[in-house]
Amino acid sequence: MELTEKNLNRNILSLAVPAAVENLLYMMVFITDTMFMAWVGTKQLAGVDISAMIAGILMLFVMAVSTAAMSLVARHIGAKKQREAEQIAGQALSLGFVAAVLVAAPVMIFAPQLLRLMGLEPAVVAFGVIYLRTVMLTAGFRQIISGGCSTLRGAGDTRTPMFITLIMNIVNIAAAYLLVLGKFGFPRLEVRGAAYAANLASLVGAGLVLFVLLRGRRAIQVHLRDVFSFHRPALAMLIRIGLPAGLDMFAMRISFLLYYRIIASLGTDALAANAVALRVESLSFMPGMGIAMAAATLVGQSLGAGQVGLAEKSLKRCTWMAGALMAVLGLVLLVAARPVSALFVADPKMIALSALCIQISAFEQPLLGFVMVYMGGLRGAGDTLSAMMVTLICSTLVRLPVVFFLAITLHLGLVGAWLGAVVDWAFRSVVVYWIARRGRWKRIKVDISAAPVPAEEIVTETVAIPPAS
Repeated sequence: MELTEKNLNRNILSLAVPAAVENLLYMMVFITDTMFMAWVGTKQLAGVDISAMIAGILMLFVMAVSTAAMSLVARHIGAKKQREAEQIAGQALSLGFVAAVLVAAPVMIFAPQLLRLMGLEPAVVAFGVIYLRTVMLTAGFRQIISGGCSTLRGAGDTRTPMFITLIMNIVNIAAAYLLVLGKFGFPRLEVRGAAYAANLASLVGAGLVLFVLLRGRRAIQVHLRDVFSFHRPALAMLIRIGLPAGLDMFAMRISFLLYYRIIASLGTDALAANAVALRVESLSFMPGMGIAMAAATLVGQSLGAGQVGLAEKSLKRCTWMAGALMAVLGLVLLVAARPVSALFVADPKMIALSALCIQISAFEQPLLGFVMVYMGGLRGAGDTLSAMMVTLICSTLVRLPVVFFLAITLHLGLVGAWLGAVVDWAFRSVVVYWIARRGRWKRIKVDISAAPVPAEEIVTETVAIPPAS
């Protein structure tokens, strides 16, 4: 990939299209589970959905390693420092795997208590415990997928993660069909079957990621010595860049968890309709997320190459492309909300409620694209601290108070909660634009030949990774 303004549109498309397809395929794993659980029963659907949310929240600081790896690999690839990028990639895989295993153990032990905190009815808690405990068995392998694919994206390869996710998707759909519904002589395992299918897909995906990285035929190669050795500077940089990213994700997911707590107080039907609406809405995120990933890679590599002007132009171009595309998708959601909802549920009341929420979400689409790209650019530059501040400010001061006011105080129910989300994204777009205009992300430097710098300077000025001895 040649980093020039002339090739900017081509670079954006070559990175964004595979990344968008990858995200779409990844979401299909969860959409498949939602469809199968909706066919099985409402309580099963609610249990699986809330368990997946809890698992995601508890794994956030582990997943933050992947964010740091993508940023640091992109910066070093842009600076023509291939060896240092390889060291970072290897250490990211080992750090993420160990952290995931350490997190998974207490989650499996305290799964019932975690689910009861959500105020769910006992039947939903029981189904949730089955799913949560089972999927956490492969937490380390999912982190290998996340860290390995992030490394490839940082190096400019978004096609390989796309193909890996396609294979995982096929495995999950086939296994879920057989195990959830009990087809072709397989036992009907329902919730447990959905968890087994997800685990099988994770094992296949992790194996493919390791094969690609260790083989070294793509944009970057990982060496076993970098996975199993202790490279202190690389680990320190991953933690120091990843910690704000983890806090960012944690604040975002806690906000969504508290949002779910509000929805749960409205009843199981509202929780199930919300799950359907979220799954449908998530499909519209995919183009914006793909362009945001392209922005992260281009900004990171441009800054690594010392081309600050190109990094600015990349971020602006990606922003306008995402905003325009997601505005079109918003129109599609307005028109297709009801028939798409009918694919997930058969109850006319549930269809009407979830469709109305989807139509409300149509108005947030351009704002969402704007925010995703700017946040992606900040993270790609290594400015995870600014991205964290955006999430903290908007989650605590806007989303939760507004959602509670509209849904509970004004008695608008689930509709009020979704209207509150639109207000949140509007405010968030203003905040992230103001922070990006301040230009802090452009002043973050990468000096791979210098000695490690103090922790407080890492996310503000310099990230240093000396070569391994």
